[in-house]
Amino acid sequence: ILVREETKPEDIHGFFAAQGILTSRGGKTSHAAVVARSMGKPCVSGCEAMVIDHHAREARVGDIVLREGDLITIDGTTGNVYKGLVPTIEPEFVEDLLVLLEWADDIAELQVMANAETPEAVEKAKKYGAVGIGLCRTERMFNQSDRLPIVQEMILAESAEERQAALDRLLPFMVEDFKEIFQIMDGFPVTIRLLDPPIHEFLPSAEELINEINHLKELKAVIEGMAGLPETLKLLDPELHERYAPSLEVIVKGLEELKDRQIAEKLIQEKELILKKVRALAEINPMLGHRGVRLGITYPEIYSTQIKAIFEATAQHIKEGGQMVPEIMVPQVCTLQELKYVHRYVTAIHKEVEENHKIRVPYKFGTMIEVVRACMRAGRIAEL
Repeated sequence: ILVREETKPEDIHGFFAAQGILTSRGGKTSHAAVVARSMGKPCVSGCEAMVIDHHAREARVGDIVLREGDLITIDGTTGNVYKGLVPTIEPEFVEDLLVLLEWADDIAELQVMANAETPEAVEKAKKYGAVGIGLCRTERMFNQSDRLPIVQEMILAESAEERQAALDRLLPFMVEDFKEIFQIMDGFPVTIRLLDPPIHEFLPSAEELINEINHLKELKAVIEGMAGLPETLKLLDPELHERYAPSLEVIVKGLEELKDRQIAEKLIQEKELILKKVRALAEINPMLGHRGVRLGITYPEIYSTQIKAIFEATAQHIKEGGQMVPEIMVPQVCTLQELKYVHRYVTAIHKEVEENHKIRVPYKFGTMIEVVRACMRAGRIAEL
């Protein structure tokens, strides 16, 4: 369970890793509640009796102290929080509700699609009656534990070549994800949004990095200071030194080995490099900053790799007898020129994939109208 006073966008990694969210502030419309709801995870927000100490990594409710790693259970419906593990079961639709939904489908004039970005979520959406995926947020594919280090490597890259090398390692993961989604939603529409959030959200927060660097520096100082422990003990208590001399020699030898390998120094340098990048990417208003289509224009290799993954997965699915017309959505578009810029990637990569697979790969291309300027210029944007 992710426990916070209140959550922020940079907590997204914690959301993915956690089974539920617990905050001491907020309500039904808080960041924690909205994000947890969109991810299908339970959330209890506004637990005001809970006092959280981030430095000690513990939370207190009256005389009860909960430390990092302790088991708790939360009930997002009632708002109850239980100490320890409470047995739970997966929710299932009752038969009567399924019958009612079938009756509704017979007379429905509207159809419902789902927001889903992993094969597991897509499978569940189809099971619950979704007739397509209205929004597949590709950034969620980057947050899985086996991919996040590669994504961070891509962000920290100093050149387009280094960035592309990291993206080439991510490509097979993306192709496989899209292919699984297409297999599940065979014949149904799937709208895929290219990377939207600012890339600093895939890195640790500045505060977290500063704490880690300080801790590593303290550890380094301890290692260096421990080297003189045998001589210090010999001066203070020769008898005690003689009794523990063999053990002290082993400890000092191990510390000297750590010092020679410069593990702490290397880790400090790595963390300081990430911190420098985090500070460089920091924005006053990241909601309208360097994100979405602007990110795709600055780093064309990111969007190009995503587009290639979509077309490759589509081609493979069609060759295996499936039906799919993926809908590529570009986020945060304000002008026609921005959309045209990305459309050039799409047409070039689409042609390449069709030639390689020697089949026709259908697709749709467009944007999400989500900023005021796009509303005002929607007529021009629609010309594409």
